[in-house]
Amino acid sequence: MVVVGNALAETVEADFSVKSDETHGIICLKTGMVIYGVPCGYAGRNELMLLMYRADDVRVMPENDTIKWEFCFGFFDTYVG
Repeated sequence: MVVVGNALAETVEADFSVKSDETHGIICLKTGMVIYGVPCGYAGRNELMLLMYRADDVRVMPENDTIKWEFCFGFFDTYVG
């Protein structure tokens, strides 16, 4: 998901950061307004939808003249015996 977040950040010219610990990770994007559709096209739309679909939690917060997107992911250990 970090690769998808980085691709989206490059497409929409966003500041990109990743935080993680042993139990969860957060992909954070800070950007201005993003418009999808005519005349702006759909560049980055698939990446945004994938992040929203796969995230356990999505937070969208205004910060002054930017928008902060946080995509939270839980890490789970899976044992198959």
